Amino acid sequence: MVGWLCGLGAMWVWHVPVFCSASTENAALGAFRDTTFVLAGLTFWWPIYAPVERFRLPPLPGIVYLFSACLGCTLLGVYITFTTISVCPAFAQPVDHGGVLATLYRAGYSPGADQHLGGLLMWVPPCTLYVCAIISMLRRWYFELEERHVTRPARTGQQMEQAQL
Repeated sequence: MVGWLCGLGAMWVWHVPVFCSASTENAALGAFRDTTFVLAGLTFWWPIYAPVERFRLPPLPGIVYLFSACLGCTLLGVYITFTTISVCPAFAQPVDHGGVLATLYRAGYSPGADQHLGGLLMWVPPCTLYVCAIISMLRRWYFELEERHVTRPARTGQQMEQAQL
């Protein structure tokens, strides 16, 4: 639960407009944001891919963990993609040091289009990652089932008769 809350919490908290703008405009706060993203990501993925098996979630709870996180990121991505509110006001009026933005704006790219693209990038690729992780959890589950089935000794006819008595 801690990993799930850290992973999704960091994504949602740093996309609150005031926090997003502040971390974009202040280098120290931006470094803190990036550090929290890395630590939250490690904490989030630990129950799925911990190097020690006893720290990993069993496959079925792991699938629920990943699917619910996918829903949380999807909702954030959908919100960022389709909202008319600027999620990060600092990006609405960026400083254009090299003249690149002026060229992009003349070509039709705008802060709104940037936000829509950012929302899509937060929505589609992470969902693909979650689906791949869910498939790996299903694979682990099937191998565990197969391993239990193969390692169980076959009963002889006499043992089956005794079990029935």
